[in-house]
Amino acid sequence: MGKKIVFLIHSTPYNLLNNYEAIRASMALFDHEIVLAWTGDGVFFPLKSSDKGNTQPILRLFKDLSVKLLVDSDELAFRGYDAEDLIAEVEPVPRLKIVETLVKADSVLSF
Repeated sequence: MGKKIVFLIHSTPYNLLNNYEAIRASMALFDHEIVLAWTGDGVFFPLKSSDKGNTQPILRLFKDLSVKLLVDSDELAFRGYDAEDLIAEVEPVPRLKIVETLVKADSVLSF
């Protein structure tokens, strides 16, 4: 396997294409170890209630491609949400796990 690349998504999913662009860009890197991590205002994207439009089929495909989808559970709790509010494809992890993932990455792309 190639390099470990983390897409750190911290921008709101509303009125921005950052979530879509991060997901789309990660698809092209299937020969690397890919992690998508949502933190900050980005934690609104993997909520069940959030509109995922064209990205939902891609998110389902990521399991087959071994792409890890992480969301900062500390940020979720701060905003009044928990794991039950998330789509099934995403794993809630503590902020420390997100930081450890970033430290171990060969590249981090921030959205």
